[in-house]
Amino acid sequence: MLGVVLLYVGIVLISNGFYTVEGIKDKSIVVMNFFTGGLGLILNIVSISYGVVAGKPESWFYASATGLLFAFTYLYVALNTIFDFDQRLYGWYSLFVAINSIPAGILCFRNFGGNWIYGIIWFAWEFCG
Repeated sequence: MLGVVLLYVGIVLISNGFYTVEGIKDKSIVVMNFFTGGLGLILNIVSISYGVVAGKPESWFYASATGLLFAFTYLYVALNTIFDFDQRLYGWYSLFVAINSIPAGILCFRNFGGNWIYGIIWFAWEFCG
């Protein structure tokens, strides 16, 4: 599941980057942000549902919880763009996501939810995202 979502996260980040650098119209980024956010939302809900049905331990749900942070980020960008909302609340939400990447990275370094490579990726999201 992670590989599928990360493939689309990569293209949405490229699209959002070109949007910023090239001055492309706002509405053009909505489609890819909706698609990526929606895909992340659906796949994480499927994962959570499987965990509930299969009686998985609480640790099972952590990956989906962090995945939902990013799914909602892309959905938030799409909705903000469509409805021309004030971007300040998106900034606060992004701060919340960045703060949550700290324990996620630490847990990966402790081999919970990944390994040291994923820990580096989480810290990169924190400082660069």
